[in-house]
Amino acid sequence: MNPSAPPVSRRPERIALPEPPREPCDLRGLDPPEPLLRILDRVEAGDPGPLVFLLAREPHPLYPMLAAAGWRHGVRRLADGVELTVFRDRHAP
Repeated sequence: MNPSAPPVSRRPERIALPEPPREPCDLRGLDPPEPLLRILDRVEAGDPGPLVFLLAREPHPLYPMLAAAGWRHGVRRLADGVELTVFRDRHAP
């Protein structure tokens, strides 16, 4: 060990998490592609998020669209569908 080297920090790196989500927007009763269109409308409106949506099924076609727009997502499975949380990617331009 080099005595002139700076000490190594043993504390874990802090990760910035998105703000707590708002009330979920329930889109479970809508026919496709309406839930996807409403999510894209909210994302394109400039809302910084995070945004939470309740959906009847997982919206796989939406994921590349979110990524292209600089958003990330998380999914939680529910008994009657999924809860989708979308938030801005901190590294997006």
